[in-house]
Amino acid sequence: MATHIKIVLLLVLSAFGLRAQETSILGSFDAAAFNGKVQLSWQITAGSVCDGIKISHSTDSINFTQIGEIIGVCGSISEPVNYSFTHDTPLQNGKNYYRLQLGATGKSPIININLITIGNSGYQIRPHPVNGPAMVYFTNENQQPHTLVVYNSNGQQVQKYYTSTGSFNIQPTGITNGMYLFTIADEKENIKLRGKLLLLQ
Repeated sequence: MATHIKIVLLLVLSAFGLRAQETSILGSFDAAAFNGKVQLSWQITAGSVCDGIKISHSTDSINFTQIGEIIGVCGSISEPVNYSFTHDTPLQNGKNYYRLQLGATGKSPIININLITIGNSGYQIRPHPVNGPAMVYFTNENQQPHTLVVYNSNGQQVQKYYTSTGSFNIQPTGITNGMYLFTIADEKENIKLRGKLLLLQ
């Protein structure tokens, strides 16, 4: 991976409610991103066992493809057991959904993680051109307060947003279509990034 490319983890993960065929032998099921890959980790609770684990991936939460398998008896009668799996080729700039099949005991809840690739510009706007609510992603590893200011072609401030994460939620209401400039500054008002935003509603 090029040295100027960074992967930012957003919308860290969400678990959907248990369904009729889903199992309750899991103590946890989590996902984390690193270097463009996804690390899955889960725990089978004490007193629970299953015959093998199949790991599946989806990009739409409906159609899943098996990407890995742990063969043999999993879990333990006497203690909780932790497992992990690395997905080397997840979808970049989109949501990745994961589910476990725990032998014959059933399926896990579905979790998802969103990977955003930040290139040489230092930011990414999705969708772009902006045609409604949009997200501006940037690198904010220490989760520090930042401000995004939007300017029109005359240099006049038209919108201002705040965040302490790695993204701004843009709501382009009250402004007309066209090209806008923006800056992203830290809490000391040091400008870290400058960019352009095209609004076409």
